[in-house]
Amino acid sequence: MSSVMLNSSIDLTIPEWLQKCLTESPADDRRQSEIALIRHAFEFAYQLHQGQYRKSGEAYICHPMAVAGLLRDFGGSAAMIAAGFLHDVVEDTDVTCDEIEYHFGAEVRRLVEGVTKLSKLDFKSKTENQAENFRRMFLAMAQDIRVIVVKLADRLHNMRTLQHLREEKRRRIALETREIFAPLANRLGMWRVKSELEDLAFKYLEPDAYEQVLQYVAQKQANRQQRLSKSTEIVLTRLQQAGIQCLEVSGRSKHLYSIYQKMLLPHKEFHEIYDLAGLRIIVRTHEECYRALAVVHDIFRPIPGHFRDYIGLPKPNGYQSLHTAVVSSTGKLLEVQIRTLEMDYLADYGITAFWRLVHSLDTNRLHQQKLNEFAWLNELVACNEEIRDASEYMQSIKNDLTMEEVYVFTPKGDLISLPTKSTPVDFAYKIHTNLGNRLAKVKINGEDANEITMLTTGDTVEIQTDSNAEPKLGWVKAVATNKAKNAIRRWHKNKYASESKSKLLNSYIVPVVNLSFVCVDRIGILKDVIEKFYRYQINVQGVHVETNTNGIAKINLCIETNDAEKLNECVKEISRISDILDFRVVEL
Repeated sequence: MSSVMLNSSIDLTIPEWLQKCLTESPADDRRQSEIALIRHAFEFAYQLHQGQYRKSGEAYICHPMAVAGLLRDFGGSAAMIAAGFLHDVVEDTDVTCDEIEYHFGAEVRRLVEGVTKLSKLDFKSKTENQAENFRRMFLAMAQDIRVIVVKLADRLHNMRTLQHLREEKRRRIALETREIFAPLANRLGMWRVKSELEDLAFKYLEPDAYEQVLQYVAQKQANRQQRLSKSTEIVLTRLQQAGIQCLEVSGRSKHLYSIYQKMLLPHKEFHEIYDLAGLRIIVRTHEECYRALAVVHDIFRPIPGHFRDYIGLPKPNGYQSLHTAVVSSTGKLLEVQIRTLEMDYLADYGITAFWRLVHSLDTNRLHQQKLNEFAWLNELVACNEEIRDASEYMQSIKNDLTMEEVYVFTPKGDLISLPTKSTPVDFAYKIHTNLGNRLAKVKINGEDANEITMLTTGDTVEIQTDSNAEPKLGWVKAVATNKAKNAIRRWHKNKYASESKSKLLNSYIVPVVNLSFVCVDRIGILKDVIEKFYRYQINVQGVHVETNTNGIAKINLCIETNDAEKLNECVKEISRISDILDFRVVEL
């Protein structure tokens, strides 16, 4: 029986699943322990959040209660559900992470700490605050992938109730959701969460376009359903005649933001978006997927160039399905997806499906599959840990999460996934840093090629090395991966390292100081440097830039200031920009 006394003055509806947890006394020891943990977490959060209210006017406990409910729906463990109740207590009350561990154990502490913002620390800017919060979150994710699932549940409920915030804050949260959290859900294979987050962000970022798409979809709903019903009937009949046991054929619609993105393509109108609606065919086995594809192509005329085999070549998030586009019996374009029941479940729920399916499927295979799928997370953390500038870090994270993939092969036939626009240099650094640093010659599909040639799916790449070779600084502007960019910069930073770089500027307390920055010659680097001085309100008297053919630029600045401490802080911040290789105080 629950020991908490609910405040009768608070308008609070306890969901049925939580009511059972508060009153149930299971005989099974393991189940009893899980129920006790969930109950204790709810009671703890309820007491701590008493007197706190959301912008909507409802009691604050409604939010952690909703987050815990989402985590339960995702198939999360008792520890995850407990973390859902507790995820805001460290940030919004005087409770510490040590106290969380004392009451709920190290596992719950790790989950709560991973999603807790650094709101009690002072930062120089909102961007710096945001960057440090994401650094902590990604590091925690790499140690325990469940951290981001808790955070996604938190963000999903916040987006569902975003209308209660002022417009400026709504737009800021919606933009962050679109740029970071929806792509994260996609990388985790959580299609349903990703789609809802994108649609909700779309609603607040482009409200007029959102209403336009919403109305169009509603207007065409009846006609679309009629066409899908006719196509479904035809497909079912033919699959049965072919002896294929079809578990389900169902109509599906694109979510609103996906439709809007296709509208933005050149010369695209609503009626031209062929996969506004489609069919999803669920069969029992991989073999039946391909047999069903043959039947669909026999019934309807396939559209050249629109077949995708994600079973033979799964997406990086583990998504598997056959996709084809055909001309239906009504003359309209139709997208068809064919997959097994397991594939369908994994497509909708991603990493969380693993927790639900763990008792019914090959556990060892799925576990290894999940480890392989989320290797990108460790790479993301490793590749961005050297980026100290907050704005640059945030942009790098956004790029990493939203890049499409190409698939290339090693000479031995191993499959390597890389972002689109990747080069053989990216390929070399993906395999090993030393392979990139000593790259001397490249072959693509057996032919000599330039090291910065853009790779396409299916290419076989061979790297030849030389112990005397060294990375070209110009590669930084050509490569697509942060791992390659950082490795090239690191090599050149070591080459240009100087004692001057570590000197403080306190010994240069004179009205005028001359500084020289050695950096990667790229568009915008001068602007990035000057903006730092502007932010610190330090006067730049003169600028002179020298460049060379090796991709290096030298920015010479004449600085006027009497505040050596402020100048020192500014120079330290400039040095955190990844493309800054070295700086020197020039004594005239």
